[in-house]
Amino acid sequence: MGVNKEEIEILFKKMMEDLEGFTQTDEIYQEDMKDFKGLLELQWKMCGLVGYQIFGKDSYSYKFGEELDDPGVTLEINDTDLAAKFLKVEPFEFGYEGAENGFNITHTEEWTTDDPEEDSSKRTRKSRIFLTAQIDPKKGFHPFMLSKLPMFRDWTKQNTDGENEFGAYLPINQTLGNYENQIIPMKIFKHFIDKASGIVARDCPCRVNNDCKDHSKTLGCMMMGDATIGMAMPQDEKGRFVSKEEALEVVRLSIEDGLVPVLGRSSMEAGGYDVTDTAHF
Repeated sequence: MGVNKEEIEILFKKMMEDLEGFTQTDEIYQEDMKDFKGLLELQWKMCGLVGYQIFGKDSYSYKFGEELDDPGVTLEINDTDLAAKFLKVEPFEFGYEGAENGFNITHTEEWTTDDPEEDSSKRTRKSRIFLTAQIDPKKGFHPFMLSKLPMFRDWTKQNTDGENEFGAYLPINQTLGNYENQIIPMKIFKHFIDKASGIVARDCPCRVNNDCKDHSKTLGCMMMGDATIGMAMPQDEKGRFVSKEEALEVVRLSIEDGLVPVLGRSSMEAGGYDVTDTAHF
């Protein structure tokens, strides 16, 4: 039996009400937003219901049943079952996909293989849209800001089984001087690439979906580690296994293209490739 609109309304209101006063008590939010200037204005469209939230460094306000004239971000959820899971902070498998002026979060229902005897890595993900985000480009909002908000932070934590996402600062033992940018030396990436048992390179779906003109669409993420052997290969983004030499060439070309390589581990990424996260992906 599915969730009805009345239940969503109760949960929706509770999500907004529960954050009253949190900017003075939530130490993680205070640390994340200590340098934040301005306001983050979210317009919700939740299964036929509307409401908005406005977040500042030291302030929070909300209103149920009303819409903002000029929100920075509009978040829309139309699936009542998934809306209820999100509002109750219950985990479910999800992935991201780029979209024009925003992005979608999708729920992965299952993985299918057309011909497992031919190539088991050619699996297709069956999914449905959980949340659509439309971002006003004039507001300068970065999607990562959502992860700083308690309701998304708590839900993400449930989806990673309580594990912390892992990213590492890599000391380069060099002064930055007065330069605007300093790229991490290639030898640091070579160290990790040389250790990798498998490497998969792909095109960048974000640049492909947004038809980026500033940087190469072929320079996307690389996945490394034992778990790449069993991952579902991203078909649409030309996913392919590459040698260590090819991987280093991707990094070199990325730096030449004006991109800044980042190295880390995101356990949520594993689900997007049908991989059980064992810290080897």
